[in-house]
Amino acid sequence: MHYCHLCGERIENKECYIGTKEEKLIYSCFNCYISTLNPIKFDDEKVRNPLVGVRDIQLHDSIVFYNQAGKELARIFLKTYNEGMIDFIKSELQRDLGITEDELIIIIEPFDVKLKV
Repeated sequence: MHYCHLCGERIENKECYIGTKEEKLIYSCFNCYISTLNPIKFDDEKVRNPLVGVRDIQLHDSIVFYNQAGKELARIFLKTYNEGMIDFIKSELQRDLGITEDELIIIIEPFDVKLKV
């Protein structure tokens, strides 16, 4: 069990996100983690990338779709990615799950950096 260093929420039975702040290791809940990531454009879609400015997006990275509670809904590995797939998967998730575009959170997750505990 951990506590979110940003909001103080107790992170119990959920995945905890790790990162650094002022060169110290911190833990954060999904909502705080997402709030620290500024959206970028990738294939004309708004996505979040935790390593923006640190390293380029690589073929072994993946695009992950989450709902607002932090549940993973879909994952695409960039080495198998084709143009327009984000839009297609968004549409399928919206249709199948009855959620809106605003309820989807899309993150480019690096293959070589541990983000979750």
